Amino acid sequence: MTEEELINGKFQKIDISDQESDNGFDYYFYQKSLCDGLTLYSSCDIDVLNNQWFLKSYELPSIHIVNMEDYQKLKNAIEQIV
Repeated sequence: MTEEELINGKFQKIDISDQESDNGFDYYFYQKSLCDGLTLYSSCDIDVLNNQWFLKSYELPSIHIVNMEDYQKLKNAIEQIV
């Protein structure tokens, strides 16, 4: 998925400064809560190659979404049961 798709999908951009992280550089990522207890996080901008972002979740580490079609499937499934 592209950064534009994340923006169009209403993901929130989170900017992290070097001062906050103390890792030598600024970076950003996107996040979106699907329901209470399940938040998706994008890859960090420094890890993105060819504008190909992915989504993961700390609550469910096996989630690894690389396209908007799979994101929509997960979102729709959650909306049906929550």
